Amino acid sequence: MDIEKLKARALEKAMKIAQSDSAQQIMADERFQRAFAQVFESSMKARDSIEKTRRDLAHRFNLATEDDLRDMKRKLERLERRLERQQEGGKPRRGRPSRSEAAPPGEDEDA
Repeated sequence: MDIEKLKARALEKAMKIAQSDSAQQIMADERFQRAFAQVFESSMKARDSIEKTRRDLAHRFNLATEDDLRDMKRKLERLERRLERQQEGGKPRRGRPSRSEAAPPGEDEDA
């Protein structure tokens, strides 16, 4: 059984259990709700801590993060559109150019 089928089956079973009267009574209990909130808060703190550690390690080892790659992709797409407009003889976009468009080639601060 692959992981997706296993997850779907587990979710189906969990939903059936959650709809039972006894589960409804437990979930309505204030103590359960406080405990659940604490577990949720702890998991969010752990996730944030792991993400911060991942970013710090990537920075220390001079590795690109997903955010870095996403930013680079956006800049590349913007430059490709700009190049297409220039090749088509189109007029430059009105308004203030973005930082990457305003910088001379090779002098982009974010590169």
